[in-house]
Amino acid sequence: MSYFRITVSKILEGGTCPAGLKVDDQFILEDSRPPRTIPNFCAWAFHEMFPILLTLKYGGRFPWEEKGVANYCCSDSKNPVVFHMEFISTLPPSSP
Repeated sequence: MSYFRITVSKILEGGTCPAGLKVDDQFILEDSRPPRTIPNFCAWAFHEMFPILLTLKYGGRFPWEEKGVANYCCSDSKNPVVFHMEFISTLPPSSP
């Protein structure tokens, strides 16, 4: 089974995420069919994340990122949250 590790790396402009996400929050998303959202996760941030999930899942990469890694930002222009995402093939034993 493969997974995605999603980490909140920063919140720009000194803002506050209205969904309550904080820097260093971490989520593990199981790569499932059909794709499922993360419980209690912002729907708008997940909407922005979804194309990136598919790109990493199928071996794609972004020229400015390492293979299997992507950084992206939610679309809240007042409180943009930046996420770091890693595609991992197995879940490390210390993960939740």
